[in-house]
Amino acid sequence: MIRHRLPLGLLTALVLTCPSRAGAQTRDGFLNPPPAGNFLTTDASTGGLQLGYEHRRSFADEAGMVVLRPSTLAGIGFGDAAVAGDVRFLFFNFGLTAGYRQVWRTYAPDRSVEVTRQYRLDLDARKASDNQGWPFGEARLRLAVPMDRMALVINHAVRLEGAPTNSYDWFHSTIHDGGTLFRVDATLFARFPSIGAVGPLVRYLDLSRNGRREGEWAFGFTFGTNPGWVKMKNPDLFLFQLLARPGDERFGIHLLRSPVFVLIAYRLTFGGE
Repeated sequence: MIRHRLPLGLLTALVLTCPSRAGAQTRDGFLNPPPAGNFLTTDASTGGLQLGYEHRRSFADEAGMVVLRPSTLAGIGFGDAAVAGDVRFLFFNFGLTAGYRQVWRTYAPDRSVEVTRQYRLDLDARKASDNQGWPFGEARLRLAVPMDRMALVINHAVRLEGAPTNSYDWFHSTIHDGGTLFRVDATLFARFPSIGAVGPLVRYLDLSRNGRREGEWAFGFTFGTNPGWVKMKNPDLFLFQLLARPGDERFGIHLLRSPVFVLIAYRLTFGGE
């Protein structure tokens, strides 16, 4: 079923999937429950490179699954290492993640300074960003409801970030203080077996800014497919995700010079029975 944690995702996150076994695999098969076994996953994306190991064990006649996953990521602005554990039963998934993030492009000025995209670009031009690291953790609950030619995926997450105040979050592509962050995102996928799955995406964050709680909405879409570009026992996965907040000078990947977050990712999975 849909996976968490790809760089800057949502996907993660970032919503990403654990691909199913090949064979009768269709291009929308990434929305199906994954097979049990031990797997090595490799991701290349606009966020960076990620390597993960997954131990998946099914239970209750394959109605449920336990997944343990250590992983490491290196991106343009940060790198991290984390350990995640998830338990899925029927339509529900509960998971925990703990890790450490080193942000070699930290943008965290005094609270009186607006950390806009242009401000971040100016710091990059002067090579004046900081290099800081901090621990993070996440607890999440996911509801995935299959329907006729559709699939609804809703993620709820609580994150604890040791980030400095008024800092740019590469993972969520926005500005907030360290501490507790609440995230809800939902995608309604339309499934096309010969193409993949696509649907609108909405994300809501409850976060701390300048010492007070604020809410932030972002809207976009997600497209995923098992394209078959590399012929393997486990199907490959391609993901395109876009989130936007028109008019918000703080939101988005500043290298794109617009209030958008874009994730393009490609995954290869090795191992299994």
